[in-house]
Amino acid sequence: MIKFIYGLLAIHKFYYPDTEEIVYTWTRPDVMDSSITTIALVGFSKINDSTDYRLINRDFWYLSNKIQINKFEKTIIQPIIDKIKEGKLGIMKNNFQLLK
Repeated sequence: MIKFIYGLLAIHKFYYPDTEEIVYTWTRPDVMDSSITTIALVGFSKINDSTDYRLINRDFWYLSNKIQINKFEKTIIQPIIDKIKEGKLGIMKNNFQLLK
């Protein structure tokens, strides 16, 4: 994961080895409650072709968009949730909540 910080917004890059894609996301802490962070899936690009940049909710038709969101939740979000629940990220387990 690569992280860039712009003010309160942090840009993150993840990698899907099966499709050789870079996954772009951002996180933003809640300004009223420091125990809350929002993460958003932004888009994708091929590892060997950065001009092939596709935005979620714009460049995918409905079913393909849902497939990409489900893959992101399964591949990126679920391992983070599991580590939080195991207490391995230093986050209080009782304060964790996934909003959709």
